Amino acid sequence: MRKVKKKRNILAILLISIFFITVNGSALSAAEGVVLNTGTADRGYVSVKITKSTSKKLRVKITKGDKSYTYAVDTREEYKLPLQMGNGAYSVKVLENIEGNKYATLESADVTASISDPMAPYKISHMLIDYEHAPKTTGAAKNITAGASNDLLKLEDVYANVVETIKYNHTLASQITSGTVTTYVPEIDAVYTSGQGICFDYSAVMASMLRSQGIPTRMVFGYVAPKNIYHAWNEVYITTAGWVKVRGEVPIGSNDWSRMDATFAAASSSGGVMSSFIGNGSNYRATDFY
Repeated sequence: MRKVKKKRNILAILLISIFFITVNGSALSAAEGVVLNTGTADRGYVSVKITKSTSKKLRVKITKGDKSYTYAVDTREEYKLPLQMGNGAYSVKVLENIEGNKYATLESADVTASISDPMAPYKISHMLIDYEHAPKTTGAAKNITAGASNDLLKLEDVYANVVETIKYNHTLASQITSGTVTTYVPEIDAVYTSGQGICFDYSAVMASMLRSQGIPTRMVFGYVAPKNIYHAWNEVYITTAGWVKVRGEVPIGSNDWSRMDATFAAASSSGGVMSSFIGNGSNYRATDFY
């Protein structure tokens, strides 16, 4: 894992008068060229589609309290975006770049989420974990876990497969570090098929495979010891405690979030050492959850 000079480059997620109509029970904003759907908030996400023609950078900023997540979008498709900060009041803004780091609001909406299943945001397919459009990867996950009788065994099978299948892409990491690549979001099937990726890819593929099997999985970004390197890993929620046996034993807590780091596991030939590192929470400082 290489140190990234610009704090959030690997993420490719740049932190940077509403009229409502109801269509099929969903709240849709009616700004010209923007379709902002907040009617799915109680299922843990909102969606946006931008139909206007523009060459300018577009962002969607989702805020709850003093925490915000900002996503780089374009005009190609509809994007699902998670409401992973729990129940409560959210602000959703669709932004268009004016110049430099200045953005104008194309559309905005305030929404109050009452999510009945707290795991819902960590089961859905969304912009960064787009398993709905990754049939090869989800098909592999289905085949890999076919003989598993519970979620812990499914986790073991998927974790082992990701660790053994994907190799670290040092070329892409160097391009991001140097600024040659300034935005990056994994295409799940492309990563899984190529068998190469950076930490973002490892975590996105693993989350996609596990979510497709109904296992709540978070993709986490933050910093790791000892050099405070910006990094991505996963956390999974399993209802039965146990051990995942791949490159050493990683402890899984019951009814709690447990850390899995496929990037470091794949890079290590010493499972016991790496398992000890991953299992030590003081080595990780999480800043963002998806």
